[in-house]
Amino acid sequence: MARGVVFGIVMSGSDPVSGARVGLSALRGADSNGTLIQYSVPPEKIEAGNWFHKISFTSETRATNDAGIFILPFAWDQTSPDNWGRIAGTDVLTLKVIAFKPDSTAYATAEGVAYKVPDGIQLMAEIKSGKALLESSNKDILKDLKQQYKDAIKGDEVKPIPYTFLSTDQIAIVGIARTISF
Repeated sequence: MARGVVFGIVMSGSDPVSGARVGLSALRGADSNGTLIQYSVPPEKIEAGNWFHKISFTSETRATNDAGIFILPFAWDQTSPDNWGRIAGTDVLTLKVIAFKPDSTAYATAEGVAYKVPDGIQLMAEIKSGKALLESSNKDILKDLKQQYKDAIKGDEVKPIPYTFLSTDQIAIVGIARTISF
């Protein structure tokens, strides 16, 4: 599976929302037997409740940090001819994310753009340093990927998705969602 990551921020008015759960709901490319790219998000274990009654479950969403920033990893199947056609057929892909407000049933959605960058063993470090961005298919990523997103990178976000060494021209997808507002 090839790798990808989506960055974004969740706000309520002018304040960042900490602890919101964010998920990827669509990734679209060129029309090759349809535009939707098949992807999967590695599940993450979540614990909820209090000291008296605590439950554990897995989810394909990711929580925002104290600054309201989320980093959402995903994998896409590079062996699918349809996926290759959808990704190779356009410079800029579109994406849609959904955020759930913590301790509430409120949700909001936002769309964004995604760019193709060369995948490497140290993908997140290369995004943080800007090296992968300089080699991307579209230079708009240089202005879209804010410094605060790079600062939020810990380095282990795509760890559950192995780097496969299938080819030297493997493509990763880096997406930037518009600000999600409640």
